[in-house]
Amino acid sequence: MKKFIKKKKIEKFTLIKKIIEKYKKNKFLIAYSGGIDSTVLLYKFIFLKRKDRKIKFRVIHINHSVQKESYNWSQFCENICKKEKINIIIKKIKNNYIKKYGLEADLRKQRYKEIKKEIKKNEILLTAHNLDDQCETFFLALKRGSGPTGLSSMPYKKNIGKNLHIRPFLNVTKKKITQWAVEKKLTWIEDPSNKNIKNDRNFIRKKIIPLFESRWNFFKNTCYRSIKICSKEKKILEDLTKKTINKKIQKNKSLNIDGFENLKKTFIYLILRNWISLHKKKNPSYKMITQIYKKVILMPQNTNPVLLFKTYKICRYKKSIYIIDKKKENKNIILFWKNTSKPLVLPNELGLLKTKKINNKETKTSINKNKKLLINIRFLIKNQTVFCIKNNKKTTIKNFWNENNIPIWNRTKIPFLYFNNKFIIAFNHFSSFKKKTTLKKYFNIYWEKNKN
Repeated sequence: MKKFIKKKKIEKFTLIKKIIEKYKKNKFLIAYSGGIDSTVLLYKFIFLKRKDRKIKFRVIHINHSVQKESYNWSQFCENICKKEKINIIIKKIKNNYIKKYGLEADLRKQRYKEIKKEIKKNEILLTAHNLDDQCETFFLALKRGSGPTGLSSMPYKKNIGKNLHIRPFLNVTKKKITQWAVEKKLTWIEDPSNKNIKNDRNFIRKKIIPLFESRWNFFKNTCYRSIKICSKEKKILEDLTKKTINKKIQKNKSLNIDGFENLKKTFIYLILRNWISLHKKKNPSYKMITQIYKKVILMPQNTNPVLLFKTYKICRYKKSIYIIDKKKENKNIILFWKNTSKPLVLPNELGLLKTKKINNKETKTSINKNKKLLINIRFLIKNQTVFCIKNNKKTTIKNFWNENNIPIWNRTKIPFLYFNNKFIIAFNHFSSFKKKTTLKKYFNIYWEKNKN
């Protein structure tokens, strides 16, 4: 007869102790909603701190102002923290969400935006996402038709800005969390919106996963295993792609697509996905990557295609493609510089315009004395004949852009100086004066670029 040995009960929550031990020099910021998951995470730290006073942590609660009870929930979290003598930050967000992209996605975006504002340099963010949440995310990725990146679901560890974000409960089931909370006689908030199955995640939670578990009670664990496999395969693909990307990425972060015709389409897709992630943009869907491939990369060489997305656009100029933030374009901007004794701040971190000093004194020129002279800065002007500053060569603005390989979107980053309606100079590039000496005598303004 076989001897059945009773296995010791494994406490999965011990991962928190390992995190504290590994990052003992750090402090922790716990995201606390008041729900059962974050309540258990909070009390795990409270109980550990009673044994070891060296453990340091703060709590942040985000009030999204969506539910009627949201104020009471904030009060509940504040009272718990006051009782336990814990420093809590409560942030209230205005209810101005973008319905187009889904309430849940927008809430998450707003939540992490506020956390980034409050988190300190040496803090690690901890959130209480559990195994059930991970399985739900996996199903949502399946619904969207995601590849290995989407199916990898939530990572156990990632960066949030310059800080670390860890999810210590990712391999712990909701059932285990609930058992621990009941055993310790904890109190928590129940969000009634979690019962609404019109929400995709709630539908998966209430209808789909229980159906799978009723047939295969080990389903969540196998789901977690699949997620880990996808994550590992994603990492391997990224490592394989990294060498090619490093060769193709240029100093201005554009991607050189010369030779892409010799690569397989699936490999190009991987390169594009990784290149976009390097720009700290949201992971693009398979559909978005396909659009970039067809509408930007495969377009004829003599064209400059542009593909628009929500916050940025993908542009091609000659044999390179660029990611351009829509917010950083300077179209139709005119700045008036009334007091030249003070620097003029240019938009979108382009730097400053200053008047030159000689022997630490402002030079006295016509621009300082002439009160009728209206000094203004513009960022894109019509084509006209100009003189190149470096070689004093006469050319048109359009030819200058083309000869110097300056893409259309970078042209709007160059400040054009005007005196009244007269064009004077495009800083560091060309002017309306044939002789440099004339230019120097006429004015004393220079462009101080930001180092980044």
